[in-house]
Amino acid sequence: MAGGVVVPTWRFCWPHVTVNHQYIHTRRGTRLSDRAAAFRDAVIVTVRQSEERVGEGPLVATVRFAPEQATDVDNPIKLLSDSVCAGLGIDDSAICELHVYRAARQRPGWIEYQLEPVGEVMT
Repeated sequence: MAGGVVVPTWRFCWPHVTVNHQYIHTRRGTRLSDRAAAFRDAVIVTVRQSEERVGEGPLVATVRFAPEQATDVDNPIKLLSDSVCAGLGIDDSAICELHVYRAARQRPGWIEYQLEPVGEVMT
């Protein structure tokens, strides 16, 4: 809670879908891998069912995650961010600030995504 306002936060089991494993390149072009598409779809459904809302922007995104295996700190962000924004029906260009925190490895891995208006973020 920031300044008395509830900040939407979603937490997911993270199946270690990173930028290195998100896409499949075929003769017909590039598409999300089945695993990445399943994760995206699950995130969109969860966000829509939560009925949480955020403003149009500008927004601050905070990502916290504990991977099952070693990974770069920036690998999980794009797919998760695009999926949460799709679930909310907003353009991800509204995100103007991003904070990422990686915890020690855990089983199962998890990832948490939080969005809040810039004015709500404590400096």
